[in-house]
Amino acid sequence: MLNELIGKGRTANIYKFDDNKVIKLFNEDVTKESIEYEYTITKIANTFHCQTPKVYEMINDAGGKLYACKASVEMFGLKMVDFVDEVD
Repeated sequence: MLNELIGKGRTANIYKFDDNKVIKLFNEDVTKESIEYEYTITKIANTFHCQTPKVYEMINDAGGKLYACKASVEMFGLKMVDFVDEVD
């Protein structure tokens, strides 16, 4: 399901999730505080209808340093086989 890398930056990789959504997977060296700050600022920008991507949810993969802010694993019923190799 997450097989097309569509963007790569200093702090994260962006993968196509479906036709209307992407998932942002942050690198291991990015602190939880930095991710939470970005999530909060983007949510605030969304309330003012700024030209920013819509943030749906932030999730944390238990036991790892995987953070995402575009989709919920539970909501879409994802399994590990749906993710790219970089996800532990």
